Amino acid sequence: MAINKRLLAKRDMNFFAEFTANAAKMRRMFGYAVVIGVIVVGVLLAIVGYDLVRNALIKAEITSLELILNSEEYAHLEERAQELARELEEKQNIYYALTQMRKQVDTTNSAPVDLPDILKASIPSDTYVEHYAITSNEAAISGASFSYYSVVDMVHKLNESDVFTTVPKLHIATVDPTSIAGVSDFIQTKPSADGKTSVTTFNLIDNYYQFEIQGTLLGEVYISIGRYANGDVATSLSGIETIPVKIGNPYEIADVATYTTGGITYNLAKITVNGIAADQNSVDGAKANNKIAGTAYNNIEIGLYYDKPVETTESSEGGEGK
Repeated sequence: MAINKRLLAKRDMNFFAEFTANAAKMRRMFGYAVVIGVIVVGVLLAIVGYDLVRNALIKAEITSLELILNSEEYAHLEERAQELARELEEKQNIYYALTQMRKQVDTTNSAPVDLPDILKASIPSDTYVEHYAITSNEAAISGASFSYYSVVDMVHKLNESDVFTTVPKLHIATVDPTSIAGVSDFIQTKPSADGKTSVTTFNLIDNYYQFEIQGTLLGEVYISIGRYANGDVATSLSGIETIPVKIGNPYEIADVATYTTGGITYNLAKITVNGIAADQNSVDGAKANNKIAGTAYNNIEIGLYYDKPVETTESSEGGEGK
């Protein structure tokens, strides 16, 4: 079989042309790879250089801070902080004592000075008052009247003058005139207008009414709030706060769930009312609502006892492998 040399030569030429094209393509791809590698290396070197500079700056800042912390200014900083804490506690105790004395003054009620004038203006002409006693919270009035309705009218006038918290208790009884005074006291003899004769006047009223009025005076009561930190011995966190409230009116104490002083936030743990501990449901309700509410009828002392938050520390353990 004869071999066509021209065909073989053409096949060799095609092979070399294809080999040359592939080699050129590979050179271009290698060039791209070299450029990309140079860029990557440059970026990495830039990052490393930035980190080195940043670490150097941080070390310089650390050294500067160490110098400041080791200076005389900061040498006794912890002792100064403890001293300030003691001063704060001492001043809180003084403030608590002062507010305690102020509470004693505020909660000492005095009898209303204008009540006698109001009583005088309310007495009808056919009624007289034998005795009245006024204290800081109550008034008791007794006397006699010619008319049952005059006494009722007097009580109405007193009540309209905002003297009593509620309608006062009224007791009226019919009495024999002779039990109040003798017969001669009901016969009056006076000279006539011309002075020559006398005029005798007889009291023809057969019955008199004796009355007693008792009522609670309209005034203020005081809600005293003290805040304390729980411990072996409870310590005051602030002074005594005293709030005046009209008798029978509602009152509300807000922001009781927590209390912040000296940079520390305390959490409510216990409530006392006039020295008696409230049940846990009341304490939980005060925490949930962040307030205490009620109606004031008498002076109330409320103690709010707080727990200091538990300090948590994080620690980690590690080892170096070999």
